[in-house]
Amino acid sequence: MSEAHLVLMDTIDTEKAENILSLLKEKVANDCTHIHLAIQSPGGSVPVALALANLLLSLSCPITTYNIGNVDSAALIVFAAGTERICCPESMFATHPISKNVEGIQTIETLSALIQEIEEDTRRVTEFIARQTNKEPPSTWRELMSKPHIISSAEALKIGLVHRIEEYRFTL
Repeated sequence: MSEAHLVLMDTIDTEKAENILSLLKEKVANDCTHIHLAIQSPGGSVPVALALANLLLSLSCPITTYNIGNVDSAALIVFAAGTERICCPESMFATHPISKNVEGIQTIETLSALIQEIEEDTRRVTEFIARQTNKEPPSTWRELMSKPHIISSAEALKIGLVHRIEEYRFTL
């Protein structure tokens, strides 16, 4: 029985999520009793972050997530999946409205579909974070995501995003 320490220091995309999942499968197969996931990420894909967070929640062992610098945008979803969430005193979180890349010529129908997708992603993210933090309702998270917003470690503690503030100690 052991504890595993993993670090995510990149954009959240399918490749990085698959790498983390591969490491997690290995650790859980080796009777890991606790996963520690340190995060420093500018964000990335909302659907991939939600999938990774849901997979983290399905693990049989507790997961402690750490903000070791900046946890921004979609990375906030993965961070919120921790059964225990800790950030360093100088850490911060950044939220903003969800956006989509649009390429080429668009019709009213395709733009309408993109708007619906953004609205649905916003609903899924705000409900997920509200459920995980269990302190503020989805409407609070929707407001925080309605414009670019920086959440300090102290504010994160106040709104239930983190359980405590302390220095991170990396263990090999």
